Amino acid sequence: MTNDRRPTREAAIAAVVSFMHNLRIPAHPIQIIMDGNDHSAPGKCGWAFWLESDDSTSYVHEDLTIEWAGTARSEMGMAPWAPGEPPATWERVYWPEWVPEKLIEEVAERGISGGPRGYEEAHRSNYAYAPSFGCEVLIINVQSPHFGERGRYVHAWGNMGRVVLPPADGAPLPGVVVVSTGEVAELEDVSEDDMLTLRVLASEIQQCNTAIRDITARRNTKLVSVVATTKLLRVAARKRRAPEPIQQKTPEEGVTCSE
Repeated sequence: MTNDRRPTREAAIAAVVSFMHNLRIPAHPIQIIMDGNDHSAPGKCGWAFWLESDDSTSYVHEDLTIEWAGTARSEMGMAPWAPGEPPATWERVYWPEWVPEKLIEEVAERGISGGPRGYEEAHRSNYAYAPSFGCEVLIINVQSPHFGERGRYVHAWGNMGRVVLPPADGAPLPGVVVVSTGEVAELEDVSEDDMLTLRVLASEIQQCNTAIRDITARRNTKLVSVVATTKLLRVAARKRRAPEPIQQKTPEEGVTCSE
């Protein structure tokens, strides 16, 4: 520490480089200067930095946390592009580290026309009531095998989104669940009573589906039995109707057949 409060310049730069890596922002020159002094308010004696000359100033605080103000959209952008506007092309978008590569490719290749700006506008317009980018959501579709699971939301297109689940034990990558925007809700909007009601409903639906499968299985067993019996009866009937074969008579020995 310098001045008993300010982190060293090396520590501040290392914190910025780590932060940029987590945002998938490629290595980029950092312009950094001291910010504040021993008489500054708590947490305000650190470093100020920016990547581009026209960037708003970002800060490294005393505890090495980053106060990020974004960077010039002509160079790069960060989903969900706040503050500021999205870049013009997907190549200049740098997603948070928790978003899987395959999901990024899917959104970029099959997403809304107009590139990042069209994508961002469709999401921001919220015509499909999509949750906010990156917010924690709960899957509330009681018929989904992922009912009750939690994850972070990434909008796809139209009324479709993806929920990025935490990596399972031993899994190298997080799971991704395809959802419509009506199948998820932000955690803060779902009360304990709501979850209790949904769990009861899910249990009842599961019991109903089990009963339907049992009935279908019994019906199919009967159908198989009926079909087999019918085939046997038809074979037996054909045998009963079959005519006796005609025995061909051969000429008696010594008798000549004439006209």
